[in-house]
Amino acid sequence: FFSMSGAFLVSMDQLHLAYLHRKDDLFSWKCVMLVYQLVSFVFYSCLFMSGRFGLVSSFAEQVTYAYCDSSIKVFQGAILAMIRNRQDLQVMRTWWVAALAVGKDLDNLIQKARVPVFSMDTSGKVLEWNTNLVKLTGLKPTDVVGKMLVDIASADCKESVEECIAYVVKTADDPEPEEGVAVGDTVASSSCVQNFVELTITVAGEARKIGGPTARQLAMTMVPKSTTDGSFAGIVAIGQDLSDIAELKIIQERKSALMAMLSHEIRSPL
Repeated sequence: FFSMSGAFLVSMDQLHLAYLHRKDDLFSWKCVMLVYQLVSFVFYSCLFMSGRFGLVSSFAEQVTYAYCDSSIKVFQGAILAMIRNRQDLQVMRTWWVAALAVGKDLDNLIQKARVPVFSMDTSGKVLEWNTNLVKLTGLKPTDVVGKMLVDIASADCKESVEECIAYVVKTADDPEPEEGVAVGDTVASSSCVQNFVELTITVAGEARKIGGPTARQLAMTMVPKSTTDGSFAGIVAIGQDLSDIAELKIIQERKSALMAMLSHEIRSPL
């Protein structure tokens, strides 16, 4: 009686747990496991009752128990292993999809950002060139991808670009500034401050309009890009177009020079 009651209570407990987790992943697989366990309990119960009422001999009962204990547990372990393996595969697929989504989001950010963004490898060779840069410079990805950034930049900023790339590569694995060097200290020239550089690119193609700027002055911040294992893989540069500001600055300087000349002529007439 106690054995039958125990088997019945265990079966009801399994059914209750299955009902509570009916919305879980692999529920159908777990139902197979549950049905297999219930069938096993019923079989053991029938065998036990047959032995108690003398329908089978004690020797036959013990032999059946021995064979069933080995075979039933092996099949039960196999079903459980398949469920665990399936769950592991689902987790791996979730991580894989998440990793692909992150990479796709980064590509979309680079291509569709309304600010100039491009990426390079560890040597400074351009790998990606977003649409905003195409509009600003007239240079298409086919014109710049595979070329060194210093070859694309104007002559007056080549040295600054090289210094900025060298700084990012040097500090990629150690982002903390060197002892005694402040965050805003200039690396070597006035247009390169650590990972910040003023990049000038000559305008080409349809972007060059009559009366428009012949070169684009870009304020770029370069940061290291890592692989999935955390190792240094390249550089991503993001910034802002300063061409209009630079043009206004030039106009203001010319205006100040003109006002100074007029003031001098008024004070010292011929």
